[in-house]
Amino acid sequence: GPKDWADELPAMPDRRVQLRRGGLELPSRLLDDIYWLGRYVERAEMSARLLRAGFDRLGSEGGADTGLVLRAIIESLNTLDMAPPNSGAPSPQAGFALLSGSMLDRKFGSSLISICSRIHQLTVGVRSRLSRDAWHVLRRLERPLRRLPGDSSIAALIEVLDEVLMTLSAVAGTTLDNMVRGHAWIFLDMGRRVERGLLTLGLLRAMLPPGAGRLHMEALLEVADSLLTYRARYLSSLQVAPVVDLLLTDDTNPRSLLFQVRSLRAHLEALPRMDETLRGKAERRVITLHSSLLTADVVLACAGDGAGLRQLLEDSSTMLWQCSDDVTQTWFTHVQDSRAIAPPRWINEELEV
Repeated sequence: GPKDWADELPAMPDRRVQLRRGGLELPSRLLDDIYWLGRYVERAEMSARLLRAGFDRLGSEGGADTGLVLRAIIESLNTLDMAPPNSGAPSPQAGFALLSGSMLDRKFGSSLISICSRIHQLTVGVRSRLSRDAWHVLRRLERPLRRLPGDSSIAALIEVLDEVLMTLSAVAGTTLDNMVRGHAWIFLDMGRRVERGLLTLGLLRAMLPPGAGRLHMEALLEVADSLLTYRARYLSSLQVAPVVDLLLTDDTNPRSLLFQVRSLRAHLEALPRMDETLRGKAERRVITLHSSLLTADVVLACAGDGAGLRQLLEDSSTMLWQCSDDVTQTWFTHVQDSRAIAPPRWINEELEV
């Protein structure tokens, strides 16, 4: 009779292969590139969101308040080192020139188009580690920016920013859905989490200046992609403590600092330890930051003149910078300085505690 198909299956060996959890499976230079790819993708998104919010306000016929919010958006671009140097308080003309420069000036290394071309270079280097879809999506990022004519209207610029943001959501989708959860994925996601955390902290500092009002909080939530979440939860009343809580200490909001820190902690715990008995420096640092956010009293921090909030933002920011430094020193042994995004001016440069 016909042979039973089960006979055709290869016999299982008697001895199971031991699953290895030791050492990193990829060279450190590749992991370094992947980590920075994650950081730059997140940076491009924040830059595009801020620029879109800025152009929106430039194009609207709002009153003096709109001007104040535009100033806070430009202050955010400055704080996050995303605006060309020496950009002061804007007149509408100067505001348009500044936002266009932050978007399209190739000579300025932190403009959106420069960040996208750096993403392009890094993508070429790590191609072997990206799914085919992620690779194609990342390669498309720069195109709409390159196609823009020099004298584009505000509406045309906003349309391109929308396109860039759609492409970036596709990047998030293809990397979340299609990448094997190996070391490459961990470092890509760690880069995104570190950068998103740092950018959220910078955004909170710049968008809530003393005297900030309802429109500032609305713009802040819009740029941090949390406006719908806030409205669903609190309906219409915008108050500073719930806004700050949503972006800083709400562990259900994928945009909050606490959410980034929790993900980072999980990633660091999943990586092989250099010494079995000790937690690494980065891991210890993230645990400390995690605890301080879990125990932070946001209502108290936001009370009075907000000095408590500024202190909390500054301390969190310093710890996150140090953690990124620890990651670099622990895993990227060939460290070179060419790529580092310098800590912002208000951070203590001596990154050792």
